[in-house]
Amino acid sequence: MPDEFSRFSRADIQRAIKHQACPACGAGPFRNLGIHIAKTHGLSAARLKERFGLNRSTSLASTEYAAKQSRSQLAAMARDPVLAALRKNAGAGALLLNGGVVRRDEMREHASEVGRRVPMAAWAAIAARRDAGERRTDIARDYGVCRSTITNVVKRVREQVAHA
Repeated sequence: MPDEFSRFSRADIQRAIKHQACPACGAGPFRNLGIHIAKTHGLSAARLKERFGLNRSTSLASTEYAAKQSRSQLAAMARDPVLAALRKNAGAGALLLNGGVVRRDEMREHASEVGRRVPMAAWAAIAARRDAGERRTDIARDYGVCRSTITNVVKRVREQVAHA
């Protein structure tokens, strides 16, 4: 983590998010504090949340900006007759995933099934298989996880190599 954030407590970060002002440089208010922190200070929103023990779903955007984005997305969906029909038939608790409608409760079940962790001892082998051109789907099947888990493992291995 950049040194400029090491002096702050979790409460300081929560206060900064509430006021949409950067705790490191005092700039703001911003529509999306996460974008400022990533671009100016080189700290991703995910790393910030992890470092200060914030929930991953904690928004770094102002409530007004988030509401505006939500309205814009809903309007875009309303203009698309296919998406509108899918939402109407599946209900408000549905997501469009891989060309099909999935209910949120089904998605949670799926996430718990595929959310198993891959042992760190296997990470280098997974990265080597990807580097050799093997498909994520095939590797994921071997470990009983989803493709995005394989992507994240390979990303972390490459980060470790870059920092070594």
